[in-house]
Amino acid sequence: MKSLSKIIVTVLLFSCLSHSELKGQFYYTLGYNAGFPTGLEQLNFVIQRYNDTRTYLTEPMKKINFLDGFTFTMGGVVDVVFVDFGYTAGIQRRFAEGPVSGTIMRRDLKVSSHLFDFNFGFCLADPNKSGIYVGASMNIGKFSIKTRVSEKETIKSENYVQINPDDDLFFTLGVFMKFCIKNPGIYIQPYYQFPMSHIFDSDMTDVNEILNPYTYENDPSPLNINNGTFGVKIGFSMLSKE
Repeated sequence: MKSLSKIIVTVLLFSCLSHSELKGQFYYTLGYNAGFPTGLEQLNFVIQRYNDTRTYLTEPMKKINFLDGFTFTMGGVVDVVFVDFGYTAGIQRRFAEGPVSGTIMRRDLKVSSHLFDFNFGFCLADPNKSGIYVGASMNIGKFSIKTRVSEKETIKSENYVQINPDDDLFFTLGVFMKFCIKNPGIYIQPYYQFPMSHIFDSDMTDVNEILNPYTYENDPSPLNINNGTFGVKIGFSMLSKE
C-alpha cells in the first residue's frame, strides 16, 4: 500500500510537466556526482548490528556515508530561464568477512541510487561565456540494497539479490547552484536534496531481518530512512550557439 501511494503521488506531481517544451539554446553536461546522504542512520544501524552480532569478523562492514557515480543533463536556456532533465547515479559497496569453521566467508552489500531529475531556474550571467545557474529540482528514483554471501574465493561468481524490492521508490526536492566556467568548459554544481514527505521514507526492517535473522525481532521497527543528500557534481558542459 505504501509503495502504491508513492507511485500515485509521484505520477500526479510529474504529470503537470508532461506538456512542457524546450526552446532556445540547447545545452548538456556530463560529469561525476559525489553525494553525502543525511538520512541513512537506520541502514547504518542495521550494518552495525551485523558487525556486533558476529564477533568472528576480521573485516567488519563499514557504514554507508558516501554515494558516487555518473551524472548528465540536457536542456535549454531562454533568456534567463533554464529547464533541463537529467540522470544521477550514486553507488557504494561494502563487505564483511571472517572465518567460519575454517573457511573465510564473505558478505557483499551494494547500495545504489538511480535518480531522474527535472531542474529549472534562472541563469545569472551570460551563459555563452561563463554562466551561474540558480535552480530547484524534482527528483524521482530507485534506492536499492543488494547483497550476496559465499566463500571468499567464490563470491565473485554469485549474483546480487535485492533485499528491499517492495520499498525502493523515492522522491525528493532540491536546490542547487551551477557554475559553468567558459563555453565549452567545466562546471561545478553543489546541491542539496531533501525528502518532500514521510510517504517517501523507506523501512529497513526487511533488510534487518535478512541481514540479522536472529536478532531483528529485538530491534525497533520501523527503521525508516530517507534520501536527503548534500553533494556536488563536476564535469564538462557545453551550450549551443545562439
